[in-house]
Amino acid sequence: MTPRVVRRTVPGVLAVAIAAGPALGCRGGLETSSAPSAGTLRFVSGDRALEIPFDDDFNLVFLEVRVNGSQPRSFLLDTGFDTSVLNADRIEELGLVPLGKEAVAQPGGTVETTRLEGVRFELPGVEFGSGPIQAVPLTGLEPFVGRRVDGILGHDFVSLAVVELDYPRRVLRLYDPAGFRAAEGAVALPVTVEASEPFVDLTLVRLDGASVTGRFKIDTGSMDVAGLNRNFTDENALVAANQARVPIPGLAVGGETKGYLVRFAAMRFGPFDLPSPVIGVTTDSAGFEDRANAGTIGGDLLRRFRVTLDYAHGRMLLAPATEIGAPFEVESSGLWVVTEGMDYRRFRVRLVLPGSAAEDAGVRAGDEITALDGVPAENLRLAQIWRALRGPDGSVVRLGMRRDAETRDVALTLRPLL
Repeated sequence: MTPRVVRRTVPGVLAVAIAAGPALGCRGGLETSSAPSAGTLRFVSGDRALEIPFDDDFNLVFLEVRVNGSQPRSFLLDTGFDTSVLNADRIEELGLVPLGKEAVAQPGGTVETTRLEGVRFELPGVEFGSGPIQAVPLTGLEPFVGRRVDGILGHDFVSLAVVELDYPRRVLRLYDPAGFRAAEGAVALPVTVEASEPFVDLTLVRLDGASVTGRFKIDTGSMDVAGLNRNFTDENALVAANQARVPIPGLAVGGETKGYLVRFAAMRFGPFDLPSPVIGVTTDSAGFEDRANAGTIGGDLLRRFRVTLDYAHGRMLLAPATEIGAPFEVESSGLWVVTEGMDYRRFRVRLVLPGSAAEDAGVRAGDEITALDGVPAENLRLAQIWRALRGPDGSVVRLGMRRDAETRDVALTLRPLL
């Protein structure tokens, strides 16, 4: 069978978005003056690549990708990125030659990007050449997701194929847009792509019952249900002055950002009504919270479906999964935990939220977690701890803790912050 090749020129500028906070995924917009690059995607056989496995840590999509024939590297699939990028700290070990650098604005601060050429990516059944790309500093994000982040596959990759994210089975499927046919029963939502950013409508229902619809960027690089830009929130009075909220910092490529979490009465995503979602509002991310669109939708919403992104036909296809009825959880311990060390197996408390179960138990920033419910830290991953700390109201999580030379056991009785 003749291999199929899909080519497309990607317009626009590089836009970066990533989530790496305790609960609030911070959106961004990294812009460069680099010229648009031509992307080429080649199917090894036929017109599709099926059953590409992914990890779903923190509601994110991590794929194994080879770079110029390297050993598999850990890449984030992020529809919120304008183009694919490499981690700047991996340039040398991959044998790549930097061609120039540029300082660019990014949520949380300014970062330096490095221009590269001749980079080829390989996944099972498919090869992708991006043309000139940028390398950006991603290593600083790794402690917050507890794993390597060697690069990101962005819009330039996603736009070349029909991309099916089967969250229930944790597999990715790619199809040539020319011959793709939607499965029966899938719900189609219109998608518009502007400046390499994909948008879909989402309706939020305020606590007073009023509904507000906005254009939200599809952002698989956000772990949240959805995130609101401050302008849209204020203009539509989405959050009442006396409404319960939890101020929580987040993290973006350029540094830390600020925001808070609130609950809404409901959200409507196409024909699907989802009650009591937890939504993040960005209030301070170096000006990127003041965008014209409403915000982003992220992995904690998308994982409730089998999602097919068919930009060539201007649509997103949704097939509800069993997770669609799962409650929207919120961090219930008050802990923001990060990793230390090259193996990501040492866990440190970065922040304790005031009035939380963790504060009541005497946990402090800087404490080390040595065990979770009797399992030693060396046998844990950060995503496991994160999920355990989002348990139901009244459940008990037992942590082994170390502070300086003192060790102790702490029992946290979880209670949702909202």
